[in-house]
This record gives sequence, C-alpha cells and structure tokens, in this order.
Amino acid sequence: MAKRTFYAAKINVHENIFSQDLDKIIEYEIPKTIMESKTIKLKSWNWTFTDINQIIHQGRKIIFGNVTKSKYKQLKVRIDTVTTNVISEHELAYTAFFIYDLESEILAHESTSSISVKEFLNLFTYLLSQNPVIGEVIIKSITEDQFIRKELLSIQKVTQIQFHLIHPNPGRRKSFNLYQKMIHQNRLKSLDIKMTNKDGVEIIEEQLDFKNDSEKDTSTTDQHSDTSTHEKHESSNTTLGKKLTTYIEYGIQLVESGYGEIKIKGFDETIRKGKTKNYIDKKPRNFSSENSIRRINVTEDEPVRLRSKLVTFILNVIKKNM
Repeated sequence: MAKRTFYAAKINVHENIFSQDLDKIIEYEIPKTIMESKTIKLKSWNWTFTDINQIIHQGRKIIFGNVTKSKYKQLKVRIDTVTTNVISEHELAYTAFFIYDLESEILAHESTSSISVKEFLNLFTYLLSQNPVIGEVIIKSITEDQFIRKELLSIQKVTQIQFHLIHPNPGRRKSFNLYQKMIHQNRLKSLDIKMTNKDGVEIIEEQLDFKNDSEKDTSTTDQHSDTSTHEKHESSNTTLGKKLTTYIEYGIQLVESGYGEIKIKGFDETIRKGKTKNYIDKKPRNFSSENSIRRINVTEDEPVRLRSKLVTFILNVIKKNM
C-alpha cells in the first residue's frame, strides 16, 4: 500500500479580520464556500473542491474532500489494429485529500506528485478568497513542534532573525503574548520584526528572576493571559535545557500556531590548521520555518480509518501547537 503524506496548516481570515461579522465568516462563510465550491480555471487546468462532506467525527465537526485539478487530455488508444489519438470523454482529474476541523480552523492536507504543498495551499487560498464576504485569507503551514528552537540553538552564531506575524483570529487562542497584544491593540494586520547583529544575536535568556519580572508585568495588564503564556514559555524552553529570550520565544509560539513564519541566518565556525597559524572558517547556516512543516505519513486508504488518523493528527497539533 502506497505511503501518503499529510501536512498541517492553519486558515486565517486576513482582509476582513476586523469585520464585525468575523465569527460568521469563520463559522459559516468558510464552510459554506468549501461545501458549495465553484470551478475556477487557471491556465489550462480547472480547479475546485470535490467529494465534499461535512460530518461529526470523534466529537469534532469536520469537512473532508479533495482539492481537484482536471482537464481534457489527448490520449492514445487502440482501435482494433490501429492506434490513434483521441480527446478524453471526461476531464482527467488529480486530487489531494484534506480534512478541515471547523473549531480549530486547522487543515490536514495531502501532497501528491501532481499537487504539491505550495500548490495546494495557493489553490485553497484562492478558492476561499473568491468569496467577497470572506475576502483574502492567509493559510500558514504549522511547523514541527520544537523544531524551530532546536534549529536555532544548533547554530553557533545567529546573525539575523526575521519574523513575519499576522493577526490571530480572535477568540481562538486563550493566552496573549507581547506580539499578539501589539498586533491587537494597534489593529495591525501583520507585523514584521527583524533582529540583526553581525557578531551574534543574543538568543539565550540570562539567568534572571524571570518569574518575578513576569508577575510584575501581569499585575498591570491581563494577568490571566500573561500567566498562561508565561507557563507555555517556560515549558517550551525547559524541554531543550536552555531558555530562549522572551521576545524570540513569543515569536516562535505564534509561528508554531500558524500565525506567521520565521527566517534565521547565521554561521558555524571551524578551525583550519595552516602551516604557520590557524584559520577560522565560517560556514553559513540558513533556516526557514516553511521547510519544517508538521506532517504525518499514513498507508491507510479505507475512508473511515483514514479520517480517524487525520482527526487524531489534528488533535495532536492542537495540543502541542495551539
């Protein structure tokens, strides 16, 4: 049985994030658009959602089906002792299966040789954004749990960290960290942060009384929200034995939840012995969160069991990333 790979992604309303009808967009318009999709033509291919169903599975309201691209193709066929080219009677179709969890707005979607991860997300985004009530949506891949931190800590000298963060869908995340507050309070649709130091960005938290400082901050702002975020900040870092600086950690949390991306640049140093002296060689290191997508490999084709595996996958993503 062939192996199938599914990836996790988060659907985010973007253009109409400040709309008074945001809850309606999330809870009604997005599911309706998926369920009642129209075909669009891009270049020579017709794209649409097909085989769509909405059910309750493991207590979760889900929509499942395929993103499908299709077109008529010329085929070589045999008629008695002669071969000839004919146009297919029906459009030949290529599909990528997906499950959408309505409560968390998380997609578990397939990548195939005919429909790549990037192509799937671009088309899913395009199909949803055609609805003027929804407006532009941004679908962000969800990264592997802890992978960003491990990659960051593996670089000897980090010279640049770039965050591109977007406004989280409100009401979907209980805790709010510094960047979320900045985005929310200033009504930002996106926030770009660039940290640079050619001699090395400080990424490790100094051993200060972080808890006491955090408690002082929460006494004047949203105490419950900051405390929840602080607890997640602590648990995320202690698993690696090192504590990242607060601002880097908060940015990573948003990226892990599907609200942005991070790019890292730096270098590793190695000593090369020469005849008269030693030389230091710098090996460039680059990392992008787009290359560390949360995924699952399955060999299951039976529909009910496949849905069960993917819903469990989504629940694990929610538990670790959201």
